[in-house]
Amino acid sequence: YHVLDLAADAASPNPALRAWLAAMRDHDTVLWLAINKVTRADGSAYAVSLPEADDFVAAQVRVIADVAHAHGVRVALYPHTAFWLARVDDALRLAEKINRPDVGVTFNLCHWLKVEGAERDPVPVLRAALPRLMFVTISGADTGDTRTFGWDRLIQPLDSGTYDLASFVRQLRAVGYTGPVGFQGYNIKLDPRTALTRSITAWRKFTATP
Repeated sequence: YHVLDLAADAASPNPALRAWLAAMRDHDTVLWLAINKVTRADGSAYAVSLPEADDFVAAQVRVIADVAHAHGVRVALYPHTAFWLARVDDALRLAEKINRPDVGVTFNLCHWLKVEGAERDPVPVLRAALPRLMFVTISGADTGDTRTFGWDRLIQPLDSGTYDLASFVRQLRAVGYTGPVGFQGYNIKLDPRTALTRSITAWRKFTATP
């Protein structure tokens, strides 16, 4: 997982990322790439989700993907609240512009709820993203005005919160997604073994064959 700032006067990938990509060689690894700030030549920043930056960002990600590919690493664009790449729609738009099989997208439920709100149906976006959808991450969450919630309400063990996570998992299956599903456990204030035990128990219930 790497948070990246892109600027017109800085080449990609930066030396640190080049070294990390080399270290990932032959480990069947995917780089989660979260694109935070994108700046023009004059130093001004592009607004969140602004498509005007797409061509520049796509060119930079292509170079990163070339280096990653040389080491057997794929790239999954990671939408993150308040970053330039904030929405799954942004990641999909960019991935389609780049148009290569080793660059895909990630759907992260907590960021979806923070950016889009609980009222937006994720199914059409999941279905549209499916050909390029490399990862989905989930967490227990509360429902309501989720755009205003802190991470403590959007990232919980899978057996917690009022959001209908079981329904989301069923919908994910229904659209045909068969890839990895990860548990987002950022900053959960529980003993890790307890949080993981509760979460895998809930996951087995969600995915049990009726």
